[in-house]
Amino acid sequence: MNSITIRIGGMHCAGCALGVEAALEDLPEVKSAAVDLASNCAKISFEGDALDMTRIKKAVEDTGFTVEG
Repeated sequence: MNSITIRIGGMHCAGCALGVEAALEDLPEVKSAAVDLASNCAKISFEGDALDMTRIKKAVEDTGFTVEG
């Protein structure tokens, strides 16, 4: 299993982090996601060689936040 870490912008509370985590975990290629509010980062675990970052970005943006970097 592979993983990447992305920075999330705009989160202010644990509810924000849980919403982003749930949105990421709803994507079929994502096996697990752990969002850390303190660092504003999400660690995403997946199988295969790469993730479709367009889908990742859309999932985050659909919850009202941004992918930074």
